[in-house]
Amino acid sequence: MILLIALSACQKDFEERSITYLITGLANPYRVTYVNETGEATTENIAPVNDDQVWHYNFTAQQGDILYMFAEFTDIELVPTKFKFRILINGKVFKESFGYDHNIGDTLFRVKRAGTVPF
Repeated sequence: MILLIALSACQKDFEERSITYLITGLANPYRVTYVNETGEATTENIAPVNDDQVWHYNFTAQQGDILYMFAEFTDIELVPTKFKFRILINGKVFKESFGYDHNIGDTLFRVKRAGTVPF
């Protein structure tokens, strides 16, 4: 009986957090893959009009949920002041990049950020 009371007292409700995946500063078409609110990987092909266009995806997640965003693009002349690759939690930057992580030759660039929603 005491063990049941102790276990129920330790049980914590998970808080929901507002998640935003955001990419700006790419002028050429690119592909983005991300984990959505159901935990599934989703891929979208984005065709921006110019490098001022913002792509974003918003959802809610619970503490401990996996966050993942990956993009593959061909924009060779990234402008660090315009290019932003971010995962936001409750409007605050959780993970970000201002450039690419990996390139394949001189034409294909990749960037990835991942983590879990903190407790």
